[in-house]
Amino acid sequence: MRLHPHPMLEHEMQIIYTGRTEVSEMRRGRLKSRRRDEGLGNQKESAPSWINCTGLQVAVVTVLAISSYLPSLDGEFVFDDSATVVNNPVVNGRTSLKQVFTTDYWGNPIASPQSHKSYRPLTTFSFCAIWPQKVAMAANQHYEFYI
Repeated sequence: MRLHPHPMLEHEMQIIYTGRTEVSEMRRGRLKSRRRDEGLGNQKESAPSWINCTGLQVAVVTVLAISSYLPSLDGEFVFDDSATVVNNPVVNGRTSLKQVFTTDYWGNPIASPQSHKSYRPLTTFSFCAIWPQKVAMAANQHYEFYI
């Protein structure tokens, strides 16, 4: 009884036996791949399933995502909001705007020993942009930050 090697192993063995010729042909693009040899190269790949979503599915997901934040719109500042927004001198305008890039998320200079080294200039800049318009209205602050 003669054992037949797996087709892939046979192909690898062929590369070993033929040596440089096959490798150089592969580099030049003259050697056909097994996929093309077996007629599989012409098949189109299907689009990811999320691309085939209907407008209704997108609308439902959007409404669910937005509605999950609705309870926070009429709320107060919570947890770290007072430190990162209300009492942060960079956000509330007590320092120059360039301080956004030299301070941490909490308003401390990055080089300071009190700094947590949490550098988030884009977030801090967005707080600065919203602060003058919505000075003490937590509901509006939360609405802007979630959108």
